Amino acid sequence: MVDVTPLAMRMREQVRSYVKQAPTIRLVGLMAQRGCEQAGSELYSEVIGDTFAEDGIQYEVYRCQGEEPADVETAIQELNARSDVHGILIFYPIFKKLEKQKGPYLNPLTGVSIDGCR
Repeated sequence: MVDVTPLAMRMREQVRSYVKQAPTIRLVGLMAQRGCEQAGSELYSEVIGDTFAEDGIQYEVYRCQGEEPADVETAIQELNARSDVHGILIFYPIFKKLEKQKGPYLNPLTGVSIDGCR
């Protein structure tokens, strides 16, 4: 087992040093699903927001108005057109619940679930 903590801390220090010298950096987390399907992503987004704040990076959550592929595409295009946005994080699931389940992973706490409402 390898402890990567020292490497991660060095990398974070590099990020913090860059952020101090750069203009404002803003990343946006895009979410499309609502309710229990998105619970894991909401928690993950909060943790990311806290980490970014520690590193001096602005973070914003953008909730897509629809859940269809075209709605998500429109939201990405809108965010991409904003001059104050430097990166977009897309949280899964982004489309309506699939009718057919895939894979053996059904733990909604891990974010590796097709049906997070179980």
